[in-house]
Amino acid sequence: ETDRVGKASSLLQKGDMEGFGKLLDESHESSRINFENSIPALDQLCESSKISPGHLGARLSGGGFGGSTLHLIQADQQTEFVSTFQKEAERRLGHSIEFFVTRPSGTS
Repeated sequence: ETDRVGKASSLLQKGDMEGFGKLLDESHESSRINFENSIPALDQLCESSKISPGHLGARLSGGGFGGSTLHLIQADQQTEFVSTFQKEAERRLGHSIEFFVTRPSGTS
């Protein structure tokens, strides 16, 4: 994970969102496999994201063993992503989900 942080910083400085998104996907897999701090519901949310238009990357967020996921998407495909992601996630999980669409802002 330490190496991934350095790579992520470099990719963000270059504006390489596709590369950064791949690191998010890798980080989730590392958390799931190496740290075993994910749960099936979070894994299903990340998998639902991967098949949605505009997906760049996804990973669990918070302390693990529950919580939430973060999804990086292409802004110009937000409508398509949200529609597909919500339907697929709810199909996989068997219940409705709640999510918030945000935009990144500058650093402080």
